[in-house]
Amino acid sequence: MQRNVFNSIIAVLLSIFSPLLFAQSFQHELKYNYAKTTENYISGKRIGNAASYKYFFSDVENSSLPLAEMEFGTRISSLGLSYSLQDTETVFRTVGVFGSVYIGDQTKDFTISGEYKHPTTGWFINGSYRDGNSQRGIDADTQGLDINFGKYISEFTTISLGFTDREVDTDPYELNLPCGWQPGGAFFVCGPPTTGVIDQKSEIETYKISARHLLDIAGQYFAFGLNYQDTETTSTIDVSGSVPISPGVSSFDSKSYGGDVTAYFGRNLSAKFLFSKFENDGIGSSEPNHFGISFEYYFFSRMAVSFGYTLIKEGASVIRLPGPIFSPVVTFRSVSNNQEFYGIGLTGRF
Repeated sequence: MQRNVFNSIIAVLLSIFSPLLFAQSFQHELKYNYAKTTENYISGKRIGNAASYKYFFSDVENSSLPLAEMEFGTRISSLGLSYSLQDTETVFRTVGVFGSVYIGDQTKDFTISGEYKHPTTGWFINGSYRDGNSQRGIDADTQGLDINFGKYISEFTTISLGFTDREVDTDPYELNLPCGWQPGGAFFVCGPPTTGVIDQKSEIETYKISARHLLDIAGQYFAFGLNYQDTETTSTIDVSGSVPISPGVSSFDSKSYGGDVTAYFGRNLSAKFLFSKFENDGIGSSEPNHFGISFEYYFFSRMAVSFGYTLIKEGASVIRLPGPIFSPVVTFRSVSNNQEFYGIGLTGRF
């Protein structure tokens, strides 16, 4: 009797949820991503959480493409919302009496986005507006606008041009420096603190171009992507008081280029390999290489789980650390700037 009741309940649940789990079309998509990094001397270690929702104006449906490519293979417009939260812990290690100092950082970002695709000509435009806040003892507000224009030059090939304008406004903050390097960097001394107020604003402009192609070889699919970005960062610093920081305007340029290759094994499973290279002209800036791999698998056509790993390879930097107070000793140390990212993602469609 109990077994019959249990079997009846299972049958009812399957009849209710089977159309949702196995349906080949969807109009809503939810994503959640979690990422954690190893510790890096420059940027510390980070933990990030992000959630997003996307609404499509009509059903996304394709019975032959890999499940992860259904959106790319259909020309359907959409609207999206996303929220991310990142916690960073940076450690500044010194020698002698100074020990180690840990600084916590929390960044929150809210983004609204949209995309219009013309179903017959293949032209599309997408954009997003970002509003963020970073707290690290010092508050900084970020607003950014991103716009991209592109076209399907064939059924499964796109090319696009884009522009991003981002502004970072740091709240004025007071800086007290009880210690500092003597002129010429001969030795490190402490004395009466120097105090001042610093007000900093930055504008970051990025121009970009990208292309993507989905290749079908007798039912075996491969996806290829290429991208290039040119970014100019301009910072304005106003200083009052006696801190040894010069006010004025500074700028530097950075470029990045990269690509990715995705192999699909049936409709449900995929493996993605990515790489990117950065070139910076800023003083003391790094030029990292990114190498990554990720896997994604769809269950029941509606739910997916993904795992990813990325290595940011920056090599080593030689840094200068202070010796004992009032000592003419300067300590140099080589530290690794490499960092590893580990992530997991969940996708739900309905």
